[in-house]
Amino acid sequence: MNSRKTLLFIPLAVFLLNFLFEKKADHYTDPRDGNTYNIIQLDNLNWFKENLRYRSTSKKDTLISLEKCGVFYFFEDAKSACPNGWRLPTEKEVKSLIQADKKGKINLIDTLEIQLCGRIDYDTHAKAGSQNTFWLNEELSEGHISHWHTFSTENKIHSHNVINARRKFPVRCVCEIK
Repeated sequence: MNSRKTLLFIPLAVFLLNFLFEKKADHYTDPRDGNTYNIIQLDNLNWFKENLRYRSTSKKDTLISLEKCGVFYFFEDAKSACPNGWRLPTEKEVKSLIQADKKGKINLIDTLEIQLCGRIDYDTHAKAGSQNTFWLNEELSEGHISHWHTFSTENKIHSHNVINARRKFPVRCVCEIK
């Protein structure tokens, strides 16, 4: 009789645990190409937990690794690479996550599942394994723009000339929670 109760209890326990810990939407499928992305809700935004894999229509992007690193974009292409309703994160939004990371509220690299995929400088894949650099939704000024660097133990935002170096970075998309 005890084994029969146990057999009935296990499915009920699994159902209840799934119900109690159920997450809101945890993925998004890009209608343009069918790629599906894991997402996470942080503050008032949904964030991609993966680098964007959409190939831009300009044909200037560079596919590094479909599964791990995604596509690297020039800034002009990155601005319009996210799906409709999604966009690049702002400097303010990323700074908020960096602050939460510094205070120990989140581990930014683990939370967003960031891979250290590097960047492209002068058409050469560089710094793979030591950093990842992301575009931000900021304005370009004389070739300079703020962007977000992630290292294995540190995140920072800074600005320098990315145009002369013909830099390409991956993209993380965000959208407001409705």
